[in-house]
Amino acid sequence: MFFNDNLSAFNGLASAYFRYRMVTNASVTADGAYIDEIVVRCHRNGYPVGSVGWQFNSGTSMASPHVAGAVALAYAKEPGASALAVKDAILEGVDKKASLQGVVGSGGRLNLFGMLTDLAGGHPRPLSASPTQVSLVPAYAQCTSPNRVHGPPDFPGGTNPDGSCNPPSAVSAQATMGTSDANGANPNFVGSVKYSVLVGVPGAPDDSDVKLITSLKDVRCRPTGARCGLANAAGPADYNGELRAAVNVRMTDKWNATAPGGGPDSATVQDQAIGRTFACAQTASTATGSLCTLNTTVNALAPGLVKDAKRANWELGQVQVFDGGADGDADTPAGNTLYAVQGLFVP
Repeated sequence: MFFNDNLSAFNGLASAYFRYRMVTNASVTADGAYIDEIVVRCHRNGYPVGSVGWQFNSGTSMASPHVAGAVALAYAKEPGASALAVKDAILEGVDKKASLQGVVGSGGRLNLFGMLTDLAGGHPRPLSASPTQVSLVPAYAQCTSPNRVHGPPDFPGGTNPDGSCNPPSAVSAQATMGTSDANGANPNFVGSVKYSVLVGVPGAPDDSDVKLITSLKDVRCRPTGARCGLANAAGPADYNGELRAAVNVRMTDKWNATAPGGGPDSATVQDQAIGRTFACAQTASTATGSLCTLNTTVNALAPGLVKDAKRANWELGQVQVFDGGADGDADTPAGNTLYAVQGLFVP
């Protein structure tokens, strides 16, 4: 223990005293501890004689005891909580302060009530589920009036035998892809959608996001379609209209409250669709169709949807890609038809 000024300043003050504590876990009983050669040194000058002074300081040394106490309180409330859950609850339960944006990682001030509320309202989450990439296949109309029977084995739980429709009917009235036995073109189509979580630095600016990359190679015009561009040596011409990719998202997070504005409550959001229209570039090659690409982020589509330090589960529905209809404009829904969907090509 250190005293300021000198010992004479504390003469007669009941609040100035030494205290020694000894903690042992040994089972041996002895006659105690002996202390001698005590030295008291002046630690700091400047306090008035006869009083003990205080001063204001800032920094991690001053803040860490408060956070350590918050951690102890969290485990007293939820003894089985993981270290990551406690960390999330502390960061997500803060009072957001404009003066702290960009100064501290959470952008806010420690709030014990917010921490405990957040900790108590958790939901199961995986350790990781990013990045993920799904492939695209051509969309065909559902078979509702079978005129064929599919070979065995039968699909479990379905009708026996399984009905099928001949001929298969592609949904899109405007776009197709090269396939030698269907239109005489080489099979060059490759389509995919990739989702990648971008983990930003907590605090302003909010740079957390989800990156979306959609790519479709060898997109061709249907012979009866209206959006035919550059001709190809074999097979249909390049498609020169727009496409639109969309997917339904079901979010479960902690940005919910009984009133608008968000809060610490865990809840599942109603299903919402996110999507974007993008252009197709006709290629100089006469052996392949157009290249259609979309490189964007979720926050570009819905600003603020992905938030710093806010963990969430996103259940993703089937990716659907629509053509642009007879006018080639995918933003005008009239006449637009489904071109490609999330799926697998087997084998």
